[in-house]
Amino acid sequence: MNAPAPTSVPEPPPVTPSFIKDFLDYRKYFRTRSAIRRAEPLHEFSPEQLAANKYLGPWTFNLHQTAVSSLPTVILFAIYDWLFTPPRPKTTSADPFWQTFQDILPRVEAKIEPFFLPLSLTIAAYAAAMGSLKRRDLSKPTFSRNTRCYLYLDGSYGLYPQAVLAFVVTALYLPHDFNWVNPSTPLTVLWLVVFMGGIYATIYELVIKGSFIPGRLFSLQNYDLKTRHFWQRPAPDSAPWKKYWIFTFGLAFLIAYLVDLAFEGTELGISYLLAFAKTRFGIHH
Repeated sequence: MNAPAPTSVPEPPPVTPSFIKDFLDYRKYFRTRSAIRRAEPLHEFSPEQLAANKYLGPWTFNLHQTAVSSLPTVILFAIYDWLFTPPRPKTTSADPFWQTFQDILPRVEAKIEPFFLPLSLTIAAYAAAMGSLKRRDLSKPTFSRNTRCYLYLDGSYGLYPQAVLAFVVTALYLPHDFNWVNPSTPLTVLWLVVFMGGIYATIYELVIKGSFIPGRLFSLQNYDLKTRHFWQRPAPDSAPWKKYWIFTFGLAFLIAYLVDLAFEGTELGISYLLAFAKTRFGIHH
């Protein structure tokens, strides 16, 4: 018999040695993914049950999927950069302060940017859980349950489309020179194939995020999944599709964008202060 699900508001796990050990165990990720695709209700499992069955918790599982989706692109383009990209000339500035600032900024970014992905994941999961519940049904237990369910479903069904999107987005930032109108060279055809793959992956990801996952979340609350026209009055038990779409595709993206701006401002501010301290007082960070 399944133990009752935790009733507290879910929070990302602390980065402890056990968390790192689970994160590095890829077998646990694929074992957990197989269980989710068999429709096992892992979101109802207690932490003890997850550990006994060698399954990952929802946060660890979703972060694991992000790493698995990104790893092939990181490796491929690291090789590309090593083989085909010429050495970049070091930027120079007549002002010692700005030269120091340019040297410090990449190191500050490398230390702060890793925090953005988990924070964005938290925003998306909380927004989806909030949007999938009507106000009368919103409580700590239901919010916690829907958050865990979203993390498991997104981490399972978003693996391949997000891997393709990571590759396509990175590829589009690489320098290239070809004719879109007359794709006659093999390189141009390859780029067109990559671009079309990105379109397909985007559509697939939108279907997963906008239809499949909310359908599963609504089923947890026994909502009526039938969509109604905008002029029709919703039934008392109808699923809050519009609320979910607004929260997931509107509010979550807006908050993530503002958080990204805050991160960039923080990185610039810290780099500016460190450069000022180093050039003015000779303080080394």
